[in-house]
Amino acid sequence: MICAQAPLAFADQSLQENSGKVRHFHLHGSGTTNPSKLIWLAMDKLEEMAGSTLRMTYRSVGSGQGATDWASANAGDFASTDYGLAADSSAPFMQLPFQIGAVSLFHNVPGVGTGVMKLSACTVAKIFTGAITNWNHADIAADSGLTLPSQTIKVIARSNGSSSTYGLRGYMKAACPTVFTGAVDATALTGNFVHTGVTGSDSMRLAIGSNEYSIGYIDAGHGHLDNLSEVSLKNANNQWVVTKEGDPAGRLTAKIKEVGEGVTFPQVTGTSTTDWAGDWSAINLYYKSGDKFWPICAFTYLHVRTTYTDTATAGVVLAFVEYMLSSAIQDKITDFYFYPLPGALAAAVRDAVTSHFTSAVAAPIWTFVDSSGASAPATNVGMGVHTFSYKRQTYADYERGLFKKNIAALEASVAALKTELAAKTGNDDAADERTLALAAVSFVVAVIAVIVGSIAMCRGGRSSQVMRVVGM
Repeated sequence: MICAQAPLAFADQSLQENSGKVRHFHLHGSGTTNPSKLIWLAMDKLEEMAGSTLRMTYRSVGSGQGATDWASANAGDFASTDYGLAADSSAPFMQLPFQIGAVSLFHNVPGVGTGVMKLSACTVAKIFTGAITNWNHADIAADSGLTLPSQTIKVIARSNGSSSTYGLRGYMKAACPTVFTGAVDATALTGNFVHTGVTGSDSMRLAIGSNEYSIGYIDAGHGHLDNLSEVSLKNANNQWVVTKEGDPAGRLTAKIKEVGEGVTFPQVTGTSTTDWAGDWSAINLYYKSGDKFWPICAFTYLHVRTTYTDTATAGVVLAFVEYMLSSAIQDKITDFYFYPLPGALAAAVRDAVTSHFTSAVAAPIWTFVDSSGASAPATNVGMGVHTFSYKRQTYADYERGLFKKNIAALEASVAALKTELAAKTGNDDAADERTLALAAVSFVVAVIAVIVGSIAMCRGGRSSQVMRVVGM
């Protein structure tokens, strides 16, 4: 149960224009970089489907800054972090998991592929505290059985408040507390051992990829996106695992989604009911026991107030959270290299939100209509000003669908040309043909780049369009 209280007067909570003939709604948040693209996708779709003018934004600034924003007088309408926060009795808020991610270590040691390098938790802790600074250290050799060159380890670390840092700290503390004695929080790892400090997941993957003999940490999907070499870690069941599919180098492909099952959440005192507005700061998925479990996992949360100054804002918040937990978005999470919630947990979060944000707290309450396979509503509500219709789209959606088909065809052509080019290698008489094939590959790749750019322009054009006003 979540007790209601007087609405809170935060300076930067959205106030809605919802009177007379004006229907103009806002929603603004900030936080972790990891789900930013998913959140932007959801916001774009909601803006398109809305029966009234709707403006939604999300600042991708990192979990640490997002938590700071959320605790300030200038807090927006919601925040997102990859770790639970302490409760705030003066400004209560719900903490709602919506996806699961994995933090992994990636390196750039030439000739050492994914899974080949094994590092124990204590070796990892020594590297990220500066106790081990060279790749030919005996502990690294003992873990991996590799003979590596005498090269300085270039540690790449997040310089801002980061959920990835939080996860790495939590793993080292849980698995090797004798070596890592620091705090488990999102603050930056500092010291002379840090070669480069970066802000954001994209900066991290680029820094690892461009610095030979480097090592860094990042959500697994971002690392695999660039084909970086992943370190194999030992989990709590003494299994050497990687997040990469296909058991590379003989390592086990880890389970990630399953790590989120069976977690005991904060409970209302004296009951077995989950306290969604309680203290979630102790909830973590680090170094959990389980067959093939990955040792550095984390929930990603949406943090939303239990009450808002404007009940219309609460209505938009409810719609946003419902959509983030719907199959329309949960089914997209793997496209961004994260994992959807276990079904039972997703249902529990949805129930908690809808049972709290009743018409007494959130008004108006928005309705989703025209979903695929759904029967027609008994009354004509699709044109209502407080509806999200799956049939309300833009031409850009249609055009992007065509682009995706064209890209798939072009990628198939590239693959075929590369295969043909490889088959001709070593045949001097086929030099001209190889040149032509290579030129064709380059041309196709260039066309793909143009198409991708066009997709971005279509989206940008839609976002900058003059806002529409819907009358009664």
